[in-house]
Amino acid sequence: MKLRKILLFIAITLLASGCNRLNPSTPEIPATVVIGDLTQTQAPYVAPTFSAQVCPIPPGSPDLPSLNNPHTWAPDILAYLNAGGFVSSLLDHIQASNSTDPSAKAGEILDLNEDGFEDLVLVLKQAPSELTPLPSGSLLIFLCSDEAFRAVYVTSPASEAGLPKLQAARDFTGDGHPELLTLWESCGAHTCFAQAEILKWNGSGFENLWQGRSDDLPSPDIELQGPLADGSTAISITARGIGSVGAGPYREIRRTWTWHPEPGRFEVSEEALANPKYRIHVLHDADQAALEGDYETATIGYLRVMEDGTLDDWSSGEDGRAALRAYAAFRQIVIDIRTGNTANAENGLDFLRAAYPPGSPHHSYAALAERFWETYKIEGDLREACLAAQSYTLNNPENILEPLYYGYANRTYLAADICPLDNE
Repeated sequence: MKLRKILLFIAITLLASGCNRLNPSTPEIPATVVIGDLTQTQAPYVAPTFSAQVCPIPPGSPDLPSLNNPHTWAPDILAYLNAGGFVSSLLDHIQASNSTDPSAKAGEILDLNEDGFEDLVLVLKQAPSELTPLPSGSLLIFLCSDEAFRAVYVTSPASEAGLPKLQAARDFTGDGHPELLTLWESCGAHTCFAQAEILKWNGSGFENLWQGRSDDLPSPDIELQGPLADGSTAISITARGIGSVGAGPYREIRRTWTWHPEPGRFEVSEEALANPKYRIHVLHDADQAALEGDYETATIGYLRVMEDGTLDDWSSGEDGRAALRAYAAFRQIVIDIRTGNTANAENGLDFLRAAYPPGSPHHSYAALAERFWETYKIEGDLREACLAAQSYTLNNPENILEPLYYGYANRTYLAADICPLDNE
């Protein structure tokens, strides 16, 4: 009799609400996927079919919940659902009255615990107040169980984690079962950040499978890649930049998480900086290569800083380019001394003397090279020459260090960075 009752309720609900089921079309993911050094060519992703029936609750006509009090969201919505309220009407109500972003998802309908009945995931937003000055909200999950919904996952509306967003619902682990990718967004005056989570039903509750921070990536773009060879999906987050002039030019960072079955977590598998388009970032790469003893790469980088007209000089313009060019020439002199190529070092010094004579802008870099060179000739010791260069920098920070400062999103140079001693 119980089975007949359930079937009768399903038939009535299907007729009344058009099944009330959410089956969005899933866009295809590119067939060629690159994770680290591995390229995988596979068929476009097709989401598994998680067939489920609507929760067998007799249809009713309860009033829609007011959603005015964040602390009663869960019980008010639960009462509405178990009184036979239509899920589609609830989603429309939340979208219209609780969301300031028309493109944001108000919820998802899918079978999360695989009992054959559709469950409901909702996102609600709390307006800023004296107690919560920044936007926040709640993520609520209701499972259909024993002919009724029950609330199994409810986050605090006053959480400092930020505003929850439903990014995607699909099989991320490749085990044929659905998971939820959610983002907790927090925004400052100019820039937004987001901490990702992947929630999975483990039989008794929802577990977060995500490991590591993503909320240090400003203005994030999310990309799903897959399926991979094991059927899982990789998640890449690209930091697009900081929306503040004081941050300076930003170099994009791409971080990728992949599924690791043994620990049962999505872990960072790759992090890469975008190819530099700003001159200052080419200089950063060259300095780093020199610090690591890769003088060939460093030399290529310093030459690009000096000669590549396609690089963006940011707001510093020609004056900034002249300063970076002078500094790169000095650093190349240091490399030439390190590698025993004193003839090239002398040529570099002659270039600085001619290009940056006394009284000209950025002559201090030529003077810096002179101090370095003269100390090296007298002492015959590269370490002493570097110490002399560092001492000159300490006495002239506005002429040596300040032209190398390109905002707080970039490296801040100290005197010790001008002629490092690490490779001695």
